[in-house]
Amino acid sequence: MEIKTDVNYEILFKPNKYRHILFHGGRGGGKSYHVALAELLNARQIMEYSILCVREVQNSIKESVYSLLVELIKKYNFTDFKYTREEIRNTRTNSRYAFKGLKHNLHDVKSFQGFKKCWVEEAQALSLESLKMLIPTIRADGSQMIYTLNRFVDNDPVWELIGKHSDDPDIYVKKINMMDLDSDFQSKVLIDEMNRDQINDYNSYLHTWEGEPLGQDANSVISRIKIIEAMNRTIDNPEGGEVVGADIARFGDDLITFYKRKGFKIIDHQTFNKQDIVKTANDLMHFAGNKETLINIDDTGVGGGVTDILTNKGYNAVGVNFGARDHLSDDELDKYDNNITKMWIEFAGIIDKVDIPNDEDLKTELSTRLYTYTKDQKKVIEPKKDFKKRYGKSPDKADGLLLCYMTPKPRKETRLRTLG
Repeated sequence: MEIKTDVNYEILFKPNKYRHILFHGGRGGGKSYHVALAELLNARQIMEYSILCVREVQNSIKESVYSLLVELIKKYNFTDFKYTREEIRNTRTNSRYAFKGLKHNLHDVKSFQGFKKCWVEEAQALSLESLKMLIPTIRADGSQMIYTLNRFVDNDPVWELIGKHSDDPDIYVKKINMMDLDSDFQSKVLIDEMNRDQINDYNSYLHTWEGEPLGQDANSVISRIKIIEAMNRTIDNPEGGEVVGADIARFGDDLITFYKRKGFKIIDHQTFNKQDIVKTANDLMHFAGNKETLINIDDTGVGGGVTDILTNKGYNAVGVNFGARDHLSDDELDKYDNNITKMWIEFAGIIDKVDIPNDEDLKTELSTRLYTYTKDQKKVIEPKKDFKKRYGKSPDKADGLLLCYMTPKPRKETRLRTLG
């Protein structure tokens, strides 16, 4: 028997080390189909294999993935499975499936602690309480959690707890939409629906088919739709000089990010972490390519040392202290409270012209940074520490990108403003 699977889901069909696997994306992306198929194959080969299938609300087994599993059993003629109204069991391996809604049965979940696998369907709907009860329950050696979801809002509990931590070696996160699949797994009916939504209701299209969260905070600086358009924009022959932006960190979890643009198009970008300022300065000089290229460097904290090294070596490096005001013109002093606010507001003003990398982390950082107003009604971007508290990491990619598009004050004028 030949069973075809899409390459995007190959992680499910081979041994892997991950404790958590999370697939997210829009309708028609094949998430549930591939997880169900992989678990049926596991149940046919592994003795006493137990799979707990959960969702937040399940009033009856009909609301679970039971029907999908039975459909696949019939499709592939897996005659070694027996299924009743309450259970699916493999007669050869004695592997079994259990189905549970969490909201009204949360404390019953503790009885499933011996299960090897847990599949959380519609995981965007799970409450934080449910997740914190469920995850430590599935704790047998080699046990694994699989989540399938279409994100609802930016801070869905499953995204906060699992999805945004893809740099964790125990966590695998992948976004898969229908158009990412091989043509054998695409539906013409769904493609027609998707195309209609794209024309008639773009916001709905982004959520339903692209897997984008719904809505934004009212005081988000940049529209998510505009960011997506910028990530899908292609500028073939960019005009203008090259500029580099560099957001600097030293040790810890924060990233060092470099971006280079030509005109409005990002033409190169690199990410590093956990290295000293000398190594960072050398990497940045190599990235810039020549001494004439304007290099805007995050001069806050350890970044000042990198600026000094490049300046001493004759590079056109300009330090930008995010909380200072030395890069504000006289008119901007009445509008913005600091340099970083100028960076974000200026970039929001040119978002319709730029061509930037299609990067999920960058998209989240750009679309979720908030602004407020000072007592004298000047706009001010929320502090980095507040963003980090909400999202668990620093907006290093966004800050590096925006530094790349910032127009700084000439070095002499900046120094005079700082001193005076």
